[in-house]
Amino acid sequence: MEGHLPSLDELPKKEDRGATTLILCDIVGDLLKVATIGDSRAYLIRNERVVYQTEDQSMLTLLVQSGKIPNDRKILRRHPYRNVVLNALGSPEATYEFIEKGKRVIRESGLPIVDQVRLEKGDFLFLATDGVFTNLVDDEIVRMVSQGPWEGLEEKMSAALDSILTSRRTHLDEEANPDNYTFIVYRHL
Repeated sequence: MEGHLPSLDELPKKEDRGATTLILCDIVGDLLKVATIGDSRAYLIRNERVVYQTEDQSMLTLLVQSGKIPNDRKILRRHPYRNVVLNALGSPEATYEFIEKGKRVIRESGLPIVDQVRLEKGDFLFLATDGVFTNLVDDEIVRMVSQGPWEGLEEKMSAALDSILTSRRTHLDEEANPDNYTFIVYRHL
């Protein structure tokens, strides 16, 4: 992808943004519709594997998709653009650039990307903010959601995240992301 990547000084300051991310789901029968704005994520977990995951609308995703940086967790966690969300509700920018099916596109800010996915009995839908998935790797999320008793899952996951935030280290011995966290788990019966 050609074009100018802004420096950190050119990006709107966080306190100036006043914007938020959104993830919204609608389930009718076995059809799941997911609408996302920003970097909150939906994971569809089937047979203890992530079979679908929404894509962050972030500067890091754009840089990875355009081949400017590798998709390497250690690099992404420390990258200076790790907190730059391109699409958000209330964004001061009218548009943002993204890669879609290998082509650079310009989208209007604040509009969701909508996907449809077929659910199967026993699937888990896990919705989370970046305070969850930057502190837990996908394997940890899958294990907590799909193994063990359904009752107490919220407490187990909250305790794991609280422990990481208290110790300031993830289970991979990386610096914890002190961001707040929110998650919802749905089991399709």
